[in-house]
Amino acid sequence: QGGGGFNTYEPIARAGIYGHIKRLFSHGEGAVRSRVCNLIGNMCRHSAFFYNALDRHGLIQPLIQRCSDPDKTTRKFACFAIGNAGFHSAALYEALRPCVAPLVALLRPEEEEKTRANAAGALGNLVRNSSQLCGELIKSGALQALLATAQMPEQRSGSGGGVSDGSSPVKIALFSLGNMCAYRECKEELISLGVWDVIHRLSSNPDPVQQKYLIRIQNKLQGGSAPAPSYR
Repeated sequence: QGGGGFNTYEPIARAGIYGHIKRLFSHGEGAVRSRVCNLIGNMCRHSAFFYNALDRHGLIQPLIQRCSDPDKTTRKFACFAIGNAGFHSAALYEALRPCVAPLVALLRPEEEEKTRANAAGALGNLVRNSSQLCGELIKSGALQALLATAQMPEQRSGSGGGVSDGSSPVKIALFSLGNMCAYRECKEELISLGVWDVIHRLSSNPDPVQQKYLIRIQNKLQGGSAPAPSYR
């Protein structure tokens, strides 16, 4: 992946595509807008090579705006692109700050399962590399929304695009909450929101992936001064 990708990165960077991409973000056809978001997501998929160029050419703001696009496929791929733009480093975190509230809005139940999973993953990636956006996540209600998502019933594969593997919104929300538990202010906010009660309610679920992510959250919570309450 890395070798083949890097062989094409330099020619893409020299091709002068950024102005064209920016114009296509506002194309009249939703299918075009969604493919532009998918392009950005794939450009950021394997490394941070394009991060600075995307910021320098003003492509982050129009990408964030596509989270509120009337086209559902565009919203899905906008979340995918933002998630990858925050994955490899914190270089774009400040530019991505305005995306937090739109991503939280995309966790609502009426959105497609994959869109909700992408939004949950993107929120988790915004704390993957630093605590820079913890305050924004707390202020925008991201932690509360992820806790709510983690408690929703999972759809099975083949049912309206739902998934029951490790990429479901429930599991991605739990993984992202685990990322947030690495930072004191997020940890304290989660405790105040009743994260231990959520863990207790979900602990009877037999799904092994869900249990792994719950244990990860517990371990991070207990890594500081947050002892688990007794339910006996």
